[in-house]
Amino acid sequence: MEPEEPQQPIPECPICYVPYDNIFQTPLLLPCSHTFCLECLSRLCVFLKQSQALQCPLCRASVSIPHGGVPNLLPNMAVITQFPPWMQTLQEVWLDGYKLYCIQKPLSSGQVSAREEGPEMLITVELLHNPAPRDTHLADLIHVHRPLHLSMCRQLCHALWEYRIRVFWVTVLLGVLTVLLMSLIYK
Repeated sequence: MEPEEPQQPIPECPICYVPYDNIFQTPLLLPCSHTFCLECLSRLCVFLKQSQALQCPLCRASVSIPHGGVPNLLPNMAVITQFPPWMQTLQEVWLDGYKLYCIQKPLSSGQVSAREEGPEMLITVELLHNPAPRDTHLADLIHVHRPLHLSMCRQLCHALWEYRIRVFWVTVLLGVLTVLLMSLIYK
């Protein structure tokens, strides 16, 4: 039995530092010979008009975008041949507005039996991040389960902070009363 060759790490996009893959991180070769992932180049082109050209992020060379957008740029086959065999088949990705789409096909029948094949799934990547409105609080966006003892402690700390002046004066008054009582008892 021959020893297996060590697996080379898959190269990564120089913009997002995510390893290339056969879907949204497909390595695309620009005419200037620089390679970037499909998602990063698509994000760079979001605000370009159809007549405008993309500038290479490294050398600023002008790159005309083909009809259909960035997904129709040529893939870098030199990088794709470094993928494991099961990743060397590129998935069809298309651009619609500000989203990238791909239909994830079930595993081929050579990998699992036909009865175990799952349904196709539509995968979407939003190219524009839609931040929450400025008046939205983080607690309104994400619900995090906190253990009861921690939430009670937080409520107590919050109440003490809210009434800190009253708490301060009550503490001072109790301290003075304690000193007076001690002085009367030990006279």
